[in-house]
Amino acid sequence: MDTTAKMDEVQFTNLIFTLHPKSIDTWAYRRWLTTRLCESHLEDNHRQMFYNEQINVSSRLAEQKPRNYHAWSFRHWIVSRLPLDLMLVELNSMEHWCRMHITDHSGWNHRQHILNELAKKHQDTGNVERFLQNLILAELKLVSEIMASYLTHEALWCHRRYIIHRLLKMMLQRASSDLSFVLVVVSQVAKTLSDAKSESFEAAALSLSWSETIKILSNDNFGMSSMVHAILKEIEIAWKCGNQFSRRYAAWCLARLRVFFRGSRAFGVSDQDDALEHELSSLASSLHE
Repeated sequence: MDTTAKMDEVQFTNLIFTLHPKSIDTWAYRRWLTTRLCESHLEDNHRQMFYNEQINVSSRLAEQKPRNYHAWSFRHWIVSRLPLDLMLVELNSMEHWCRMHITDHSGWNHRQHILNELAKKHQDTGNVERFLQNLILAELKLVSEIMASYLTHEALWCHRRYIIHRLLKMMLQRASSDLSFVLVVVSQVAKTLSDAKSESFEAAALSLSWSETIKILSNDNFGMSSMVHAILKEIEIAWKCGNQFSRRYAAWCLARLRVFFRGSRAFGVSDQDDALEHELSSLASSLHE
């Protein structure tokens, strides 16, 4: 089958999608065609135009049919094949989509996939850590801005989990600092939460609270103490928000923090681990009460 015939077949799948946008066989066939076309001698500009067309088709079908897993899966796959510049374009494009569909888990999941692929693209460069930190902090700013007005949507809290998870993964690669400050902060947060009541946050007040977290993480001397301090701040704010999704998020943050410290012991991180584990256990007890 020559290139022209393959392109005709791609157009034929578009026709099928008008009636069967979730046809798994058609999506699989389109992926096969895409692979063969990109392995052929398409010029770079034609290849990029072709990739853009695939993204547009999957975006349109995901819009027409919510929870179209096959369309999103195909779009994930296309992103993994994009050059860096087009990957950044896709990230910007998805910001608009997510702002218009804040409750849709699929869109936020796709942003996560793009961020993961961008991290892979920078693995061989010398500034990967700094690049990734800036990328994740920009994502935290974005989701914080949206969440300030839409506090009770599960998809947003789930995306926030992803961001914290990425930051914790980054911290495991770093050397430790003195955690005595962290012990004090954990104790303070535990005391605050034991008396905490749900608060009705105004958007401006919530934005201000989260901006403090971002400021901590943006510090040039960003290290383990800063990271833990920021997560404890996240736990405190989320718990006070008082809805089921925010409190699940707070409990998740605490659980991940405990796992993080258990894992970090293998690196000989600190001789204060036992004391910190005790304080985190006390904090967990205060959340369960």
